[in-house]
Amino acid sequence: MKRKIAIALLVCFLLSLLTIASAASVKLAVKGGSICLRTGPGGSYSVRAYLKDGQKITVLSTGSSWSKVKTSTGKEGYIKNLYISGIGKLYADGTTYVANKYKAVVKTSDNSKITMRAGASSSTGNVGTVKSGSTVTVLGTNGSWTLISTSSGTQGFISTKFLSDNNSKSSAKNNTATVNASGLYMRKGPAVTYDIITCVKRGGKVTVLSKANRKWWLVSYGKYSGYMYSGYLK
Repeated sequence: MKRKIAIALLVCFLLSLLTIASAASVKLAVKGGSICLRTGPGGSYSVRAYLKDGQKITVLSTGSSWSKVKTSTGKEGYIKNLYISGIGKLYADGTTYVANKYKAVVKTSDNSKITMRAGASSSTGNVGTVKSGSTVTVLGTNGSWTLISTSSGTQGFISTKFLSDNNSKSSAKNNTATVNASGLYMRKGPAVTYDIITCVKRGGKVTVLSKANRKWWLVSYGKYSGYMYSGYLK
């Protein structure tokens, strides 16, 4: 009887290990890029190795923002959930990557720091902060969120409203635009493939929230907010 119980406990233990450890791969916004495999769950820990985009890994344990992983060569360490295919699914789901990366400036009314998120939602993990006035690289957009990379290489999402184009002359005093077409659709994302929210007729005035995406501006109109093609806004 004791032997059967011991065997059953061993089977349960092995099954729990299989549940915890799962195969995955590294997923980055920049093809061919690499990230640091760190000795602990944070950017202050030392670098153990570098992982490339698409590299196969085994997830040993999952945290709220960082997970412990193992490489095919046996090296163990931590990377952000943001970079793990499947775990950080909000990172990729719905994200439109820009064809040509460009610079933008982080802007806040009180010069405070902005929290970078692991996905396109304020409920996802904190992956770092970025100061107001910092220049960042825009990698993609996801609804009203923008995927950015800081000067140190940290990638994460911030609300698009906190970004302005490096070359933009817009300001708090000049943040409106007029529709210069018979009718202009407002969409849920910065592309014609996104669903239509509403249509604004010629002469309608919208409030420009961000010009970080040169072709598609984030705007508001009455109770609505979304993206409009900048070519028909003046």
